[in-house]
Amino acid sequence: MTCFQSFKYLYLLSILLVSMAFSGLAPTAVILNDNFPGSITSSTNWYIPTWVSPTDGTFLGQTQFRCSQNSALPPASNNNVTISVQTYNPTGYSFYGTDLISKQLIPLGQGIDIVIRAKVNTTTPGIVAGIFLYALEPGSNTIHDEIDFELLTNTPNYVHTNVYSDEALGVGNPLAVPYAAGNINDYHTYEIIWMPDRVIWLVDGTPIRQETSHVPTGAMNLHLNMWVPGSEWPNAYSPYLYPTSSAGSNQIHSMSVNLINVQSVPSVTVLSNIVLSPLTSYLSVGQNTQQLTAYPLDQDNQLIAANITWKSNNTSVATVNSSGLVTSHWRY
Repeated sequence: MTCFQSFKYLYLLSILLVSMAFSGLAPTAVILNDNFPGSITSSTNWYIPTWVSPTDGTFLGQTQFRCSQNSALPPASNNNVTISVQTYNPTGYSFYGTDLISKQLIPLGQGIDIVIRAKVNTTTPGIVAGIFLYALEPGSNTIHDEIDFELLTNTPNYVHTNVYSDEALGVGNPLAVPYAAGNINDYHTYEIIWMPDRVIWLVDGTPIRQETSHVPTGAMNLHLNMWVPGSEWPNAYSPYLYPTSSAGSNQIHSMSVNLINVQSVPSVTVLSNIVLSPLTSYLSVGQNTQQLTAYPLDQDNQLIAANITWKSNNTSVATVNSSGLVTSHWRY
């Protein structure tokens, strides 16, 4: 009669970890690249809005954005641009925020890859830092395209995403995802892969969301902003954060951004699934090895090239080498 090892070993094999490292993008043209040298943001790459009317989008939530009539581009230092909101507004009673906008209109083409490295420098509740693509439809004040990362000080352990495709301003299609490590107060690399049939959001190289139902197609500008919402956005609002009418009581909250890279891409490969063979395995007494194979699949369920790293979560029970060969160390 053949004896088999315990359930503990079966469980080990079922949770062996496979991590992937691959490059699916083939960039063809750099649209925008800025690591913010010098002491002021480049006017070649960026602008802030010009005030036209009270309904022109320069006032959002409880925040008046700085406008070209009375404010300069945001400062830069040590290869960081500072996107800020302050509690004192010299032009009226409200918060005074920043909306930095790329001069380059970014067309979809065959695909766009956008990489931003940033962190939020405040823990005060009630503040939003935005990294997003945005454009109103021609002739409309509400119908628009938009792809967002939103960093909320109310929920610092989550990164918020949203997307609009020919949709009215409003709730949109939001999804919040917890950070794998750190929070909004740490530097992270935020990436948007925008393709004709999908949008993919990545944090530190790891996909956190893929959207195929709501995919914008129109050209958009890249925005970096910081602002204070009102009670119309309950998840981001704080009733304890107030503007001040005194310059001496001013408080400044900011986001630091030290890298922007926007490239067009002809195609994208996305790791969508990993098939493990065998999925589970028993080893009989005297049989102390088992070869495992991992098959990484793309969004079309096609096999793709990838670097695979194997790891055991309990090396006293079994170890695994770089080729996926499992060796049992279990003894009765």
